[in-house]
Amino acid sequence: MYSPEAWQRHTRLNGKLLDRLLPPGGKILQMSKEYFPHPGYRDMEYYVFINYNARLARDDGFTPWRPHPRKEPAFIALQDELFRCATHIFTAGEYLRQNIIETSGVRPEKITSVGNGVPPEYERNAPAEFPEEFTHRLLFVGWDFGLKGGRDVLAAMPAIRARHPKVELFIVGPDEAQKQQQGTLADQPGVHWISGKVSLDHYRSADLFVLPSLRDSYGFVFLEAMSQGLPCIGADVNGMPEMIADSETGYIVPRSSPEAIAHAVDRYYTDPSNKKRMAEASRRRVESLFTWDVVMNKINAVMGLEG
Repeated sequence: MYSPEAWQRHTRLNGKLLDRLLPPGGKILQMSKEYFPHPGYRDMEYYVFINYNARLARDDGFTPWRPHPRKEPAFIALQDELFRCATHIFTAGEYLRQNIIETSGVRPEKITSVGNGVPPEYERNAPAEFPEEFTHRLLFVGWDFGLKGGRDVLAAMPAIRARHPKVELFIVGPDEAQKQQQGTLADQPGVHWISGKVSLDHYRSADLFVLPSLRDSYGFVFLEAMSQGLPCIGADVNGMPEMIADSETGYIVPRSSPEAIAHAVDRYYTDPSNKKRMAEASRRRVESLFTWDVVMNKINAVMGLEG
């Protein structure tokens, strides 16, 4: 996916498909950024929806999905061309919108931040009410434990349990190899590792969702958690500060700071009213900003597809 050669190959394949399927005057909404929609893209009406871009991936120092360094400049140049020639660009986050405006030569009026949508099954299964009592459970979900800030969460646990001894951490997703890489931190008291996928019950049985990622374009797991009334702790980078309303639906902490994570957890448990108050605020925030109906209404308005 991440090379100029792959870019051109996929562009040719896209062209063959669109030549068969696109009706006269049809509009294209491309949900990707690794190819042109068609070899004749300059003369077509196409729109792009994205969560991240190659320049941010190069600069953040953490993204593993990148072109070879020798081919990266050419790949970024192709991506800039995709953005400049698009009829309009939709970004999940405002931080990404600003980056494209500043670095890719796209006029501000040609790019709109529209947010992201929670998966429909979570929207359909939102709880009607929320309990008022703490369960003393923290939840971490992420198959890439290091990239998602998991080691910082483990490092925060001794300080958390010193203030709140009942608190336990449930980690869903990482495999056994990632667990073993954490050494003695992995098997400390109060830490539980769960293989497999996250479920509604995991979200609903926790007090806080803790995922202080080192980078996170616009993580669906935050929206899944908030849809189930679970406030979130996220880091102060990328889309996390846009999804989480600090002190209302969770807490924003500095990246790579176990001390700040422990302090945020302490703030939450110090006030028993936070349980229900933040649960209700989290669900309301998802319903008002982060459903696919909300997102697509914004996109349709720009594309002239209302009704």
